[in-house]
Amino acid sequence: MPADVLSNELIRTLRALAQDSATQRALFPAFVAVPDELVEDFGDALDQSWPGCLTANPDIAALDDLIRARSGMPEFWTDEALDHAPFWAELRNRARQILQDRNLPLTPPQPAPHKTYISGP
Repeated sequence: MPADVLSNELIRTLRALAQDSATQRALFPAFVAVPDELVEDFGDALDQSWPGCLTANPDIAALDDLIRARSGMPEFWTDEALDHAPFWAELRNRARQILQDRNLPLTPPQPAPHKTYISGP
């Protein structure tokens, strides 16, 4: 697959990451941890991408590295962080740049059509 071809799901997750926090929240049910869901969806889309996707797309690899560098640090995965942390501003800016560089839409995506969320007790 050519380097400039990204899966629809990867594009959808990049569009979700590029949105402001209020728009990001609107993509998910109220009871989910939105920061976690955003990066899980992105990671899942990467896992399902063609072999060599990250090698061929260093800007996407850098976004993935930025996310992985904060993995396990709970202060980055809160609603407060989603709204105010420079980390989330950086994620949004990088996702927007990736989309712009490929002339892809910056508009909010539809919620993930293949996911079902179940509220806990």
